[in-house]
Amino acid sequence: MWKLNPIDSNVGEKNQYFAAQIHAVSVTTTSTTIVFRIELLVNSKSILPNNIFLATVELPEFKQNNIPLKSKGFSNDKPEWTPYEINFAISKKNVSFGNDNLANLILPLKITFNPNLKLLESIQNYLEPLALKTWLDDLYRIDLSTQVRLDSFLQLNNHQGKTELYSQLPTHDNSGKQFTLTWSMNYYDHMKQLDQIIDLIKINSTMAMTITNFSFYFYYHVQDVDQYRTLKVEDNDWKKVEANSTFALRNPVKLLYDENKKVLFKEVVNGHDLFLPNGGQGYYELIFKTQVGNTFYNIKATNTFNYIRAFNDPKHLDFFNFEYQMINSLSGFVKV
Repeated sequence: MWKLNPIDSNVGEKNQYFAAQIHAVSVTTTSTTIVFRIELLVNSKSILPNNIFLATVELPEFKQNNIPLKSKGFSNDKPEWTPYEINFAISKKNVSFGNDNLANLILPLKITFNPNLKLLESIQNYLEPLALKTWLDDLYRIDLSTQVRLDSFLQLNNHQGKTELYSQLPTHDNSGKQFTLTWSMNYYDHMKQLDQIIDLIKINSTMAMTITNFSFYFYYHVQDVDQYRTLKVEDNDWKKVEANSTFALRNPVKLLYDENKKVLFKEVVNGHDLFLPNGGQGYYELIFKTQVGNTFYNIKATNTFNYIRAFNDPKHLDFFNFEYQMINSLSGFVKV
């Protein structure tokens, strides 16, 4: 029967019953509408009806409540999280920006959650009251925010996944044509001293694809520097990807690291791939355009990185925390 189970049991701490995050955002436009498909990952170990979760989406001049979360089977890198999808459309005539040039328009998107109250009322007698209160608190507390472009946009937030996109947009008299896009990004969160970031993202498409307008932003923080430094690289060359083949996007320029200024800079002759010789952490952001069939997409992907300090670094004691206790008496020690 119906039951609320915590995501993980924390002794002495308040249990968590619900968590969610954005997996991917897809935006397509027709002559009359702006169509959104948002892929979500939900972490919930409770035994509840599938249609218990509802979402509210907000954009400037637009809000839609009680959108059902549809269970989906897209691949992702979080096996304990359940994939869901929400879909909605904005009529261009109902918003002031509907007739604008959408090519450079970026808007904030907010997603919140609530239960299907009618369904919840029918099962609440089976649920433990304190667990139900905590579950509702978790559900209402989640606030997912991001920014979206409105000119056929896809945002990738996980290390790997798969999604369906249109190669031919639907119209009033046909349902359009779709293709499958698969992506993967390496885990760079446990890098050793000389490890390099080479493959930024790998992409596979069931249809031939062209990639252009590639921008790479590398935000990094190193020791003894108070703020993040930024490296920006652009590459406008056209890259053609054959159908069902995997293409790796890489940093197109060679780099060196200035030990005194603690900054990366471009060096064509003696440069190397991307790495920080003295360690550091941060994230990188990729923005590029693709054309598949007669449809263009703007794609944005982000990934994090972190260098683990070596054990032989005398300035740091990794993983160890020494707590010294004063010895006031030797009476408790036994001589063997």
